[in-house]
Amino acid sequence: MPPTISVIVPAFNVERYVGEAIDSLLQQTKPFFEVIVVDDGSTDGTTRILERYERDGSITMLRTPNGGPGPARNLGLSRATGEYVYLFDSDDKLAPNFVERMQGLITESPGVDTVYFSGGVFFDTARETTFKPTYTRLLAGSFGSGIEATKALIAAQSFFTQSCLYLSKRSIWTANRLSFPAIIHEDEVVAFEIACLSGASVAITDELFFRRVRDGSIMTSPKTTRHSDGYKQAFALTAQFIKHRGLLATPLRNEARCRLDTLCMAYINTCRAIATSPSTSFVLKTYRKAGTTPGLRTVVHLLLPATVVRLLKGVKRRVV
Repeated sequence: MPPTISVIVPAFNVERYVGEAIDSLLQQTKPFFEVIVVDDGSTDGTTRILERYERDGSITMLRTPNGGPGPARNLGLSRATGEYVYLFDSDDKLAPNFVERMQGLITESPGVDTVYFSGGVFFDTARETTFKPTYTRLLAGSFGSGIEATKALIAAQSFFTQSCLYLSKRSIWTANRLSFPAIIHEDEVVAFEIACLSGASVAITDELFFRRVRDGSIMTSPKTTRHSDGYKQAFALTAQFIKHRGLLATPLRNEARCRLDTLCMAYINTCRAIATSPSTSFVLKTYRKAGTTPGLRTVVHLLLPATVVRLLKGVKRRVV
């Protein structure tokens, strides 16, 4: 019997895209065990579209007041019954052989907890955007533990935090009581936790997920304090996880420090982008709580005025 896979989809005001997204889940060469779509308090035509799929039994539809993708995913996870769970966004697309490929890999590697794969990007935006992400895994292989996989992925610059870029065993979530925080950039917290807590893991280079870059999404919208607060909280929660799991005393100590520095820099840079100052005391206190100190680059960006940082970047570019 092939392993069962549940897919969970939060949906909020995506009437233009949600039908295409769900169709890509339903038109698989091998079916998902269940398709759970959480209507996150939509106020446009999204609910009406989802109800059509619900009536013909294609999906299980859950309704909740708007709370963001994190809480919506948590609700879906709480109702999922498949052996594995996949988290998908309601404006993207999935390759038609996704389920078949995942079931084949899991059957070939019994006991695998997490599977990582590549993603592609397509643009559906009316204006020029500087947000042009790439999600190509630069390595493929099997790993005996999540620690080994995390080290390899980070070393290969292939550690992507987007929840649409990995499949995980549901028991990892339940056994460790994992959940998404109610913040922007919620993926930044959970991806590292899943990676570290997984057992056997597999990485492949297959491009199985396709992200839509569009106007009005969280990633393309102008930065606000919600974005900086999201990174700030992601930084603090990751520091808490590192301390709680004692990661600085494991082979992952360098990767744990790297993860903290990455999130701290995201917080600092987002503050600069909205012309606010990052909290130096909060940053230093958070590093202390984790049991470590910030890297030199982080300290420079934190302590120097934004104008000086930009000047130094300009000098570096001219020298190069």
